Amino acid sequence: MNCTEFLVTLYAKLYHAFHAITGCDYTPAFFRKGKVKPFKILENSEEYQLAFDNIISDDKEVLETTFVTLEKFICQMYGVKNCSIVNDVRFHLFSSTFKSKKSDENFDKKFRNFDSSSLPPCKVELEQHLLRVRYVTKIWRNAHSKHPTSLSPMAFGWTINGDKYDFVWFLGDQLPSSVADIIVQNDLEDNESSQEDDMNDTDKDSDDDDDDYEDDSFL
Repeated sequence: MNCTEFLVTLYAKLYHAFHAITGCDYTPAFFRKGKVKPFKILENSEEYQLAFDNIISDDKEVLETTFVTLEKFICQMYGVKNCSIVNDVRFHLFSSTFKSKKSDENFDKKFRNFDSSSLPPCKVELEQHLLRVRYVTKIWRNAHSKHPTSLSPMAFGWTINGDKYDFVWFLGDQLPSSVADIIVQNDLEDNESSQEDDMNDTDKDSDDDDDDYEDDSFL
């Protein structure tokens, strides 16, 4: 086997999806991520190579697995180890800047510069991005065909606005419906809550004992 020919063929197949996912004329790029670092990550992982190759698959199960793997690829692009969920990466990168170092630290505003464009897209945005990547890759991979794809851009990350296509950035609500949806409780808060519950139970038992004592005295 000619290794050079094999690698040329392999990367020729992967290049379309790689170019689309990292930013091209039809898809947005990841801020300050470029293509060199992502390509090195792709070179060193057969798992990612398979996912890039399968992005045009019509098999639903294969496609679901592919999207999960590509999300993991995006997480690695942002340098967060042992994480495969973009929402967790967003939280980690943000909290590493603003999180208090000590539990007894004074509650003060921290005026630090933080560019939100340095965060990866949230999961619902990434889903639309990958749909666009799939659509564009399918056209490029089948550019030699008379009909490169039967897919509709309306179902793959675009919407028609007048006489042009616009991105569908995400589906669903832009903001959480309630504060409770975004509250993160740490172990200390959970322990305090558990202790309060124990104290309440103790007080209740004590009240019951008092009632029994009063009844005995009355009799």
